[in-house]
Amino acid sequence: MQLASSIPLSCVVLIWGGWPIFTSLTGSTPAIKRLNLAQRESDRLGRLLEDVLAYAGRRTASPEPVALDALIQALLPSLQALPSVADRRLQVDLGLPETEIQADQAQLREVLINLVVNACEAVAAGDPVFLRTARQPGKASPMIEVRNGGRPIPPEVLARIGKPFFSTKDTGNGLGVAYVRRVAAAHHWAFSLESTVDAGTVARLLL
Repeated sequence: MQLASSIPLSCVVLIWGGWPIFTSLTGSTPAIKRLNLAQRESDRLGRLLEDVLAYAGRRTASPEPVALDALIQALLPSLQALPSVADRRLQVDLGLPETEIQADQAQLREVLINLVVNACEAVAAGDPVFLRTARQPGKASPMIEVRNGGRPIPPEVLARIGKPFFSTKDTGNGLGVAYVRRVAAAHHWAFSLESTVDAGTVARLLL
């Protein structure tokens, strides 16, 4: 009974399957405003559930040869269609067209989605977010970088990012970066997060 009583109205509306009917209504009546609020709440809960399931999912990786730039290129259409990404200027620089890495493709895709979405949510609509692949400075090993502008994250806050359920966003849950760190550890990759006034906030995955 406790679980049932905690299910919000938005979920009940969706379970009824009546949302398409409601969305065909127009106007600004209190009922329409409440339905719009219910839809936004449903979207938020859906994202939370996806993050929880991803974080609680399998902890091991199943690596296979992956063409890094080709995987990102194939991911771009669905990535750019996400609401938090669509109205930002995602600028992509793929510098490793011939490079293959050993990676669990499904986990790598989720890592990329998490990093790009986090960066987009940190800036205003119309602002740029940069995604690039390149060689690590002074090394032959590949890396992935996601960078955004905006105000730098204070060091004491930066140190806590990646801990489950700690987030700098009102609607965040902290599981996205926690998942990235878990996948990086399973692949023996190095993950870092830096934030300065000059460079902005940079998430870097050393593969």
